[in-house]
Amino acid sequence: MTKEMISKSPNQKRTAKFSEAGEIRFGPGYFYLSIDSLSFYKRIFGHRVAWSDDDRFIALQAWHNIEESLGPRTSLVIVDLENTLEAGFTMFHGYAMPISFSRHILRHDDLNWSTGSCMKIEKETDLELIDWWKKIAQP
Repeated sequence: MTKEMISKSPNQKRTAKFSEAGEIRFGPGYFYLSIDSLSFYKRIFGHRVAWSDDDRFIALQAWHNIEESLGPRTSLVIVDLENTLEAGFTMFHGYAMPISFSRHILRHDDLNWSTGSCMKIEKETDLELIDWWKKIAQP
């Protein structure tokens, strides 16, 4: 039976639905994602999310690798649901962890494993400074 998880936006206007796609052996699960009628077909995500207070933005953990022997490769993705845009960040060896929004600032952590041990890097991103938004392709 496929496991599904639901994440409602703060004002309950939007719904992110995570449908289980698989699981890393002895590790976390990964999921297909849809948000309302928006599909992120053939892409996989972790279940960690952060919603903006106005329901406009959602920050996600995008997965780029599911091969156990290579270790986790993830990146942060921010989705602008009002304009159907996304901004992807650099992929790295570890886990991108969206934490919370405070107005136009997103707090997020990188749990980076590139040195062989885990190093937590705390970050803040100002959404008003992002200039690499792109349209989300739909089938």
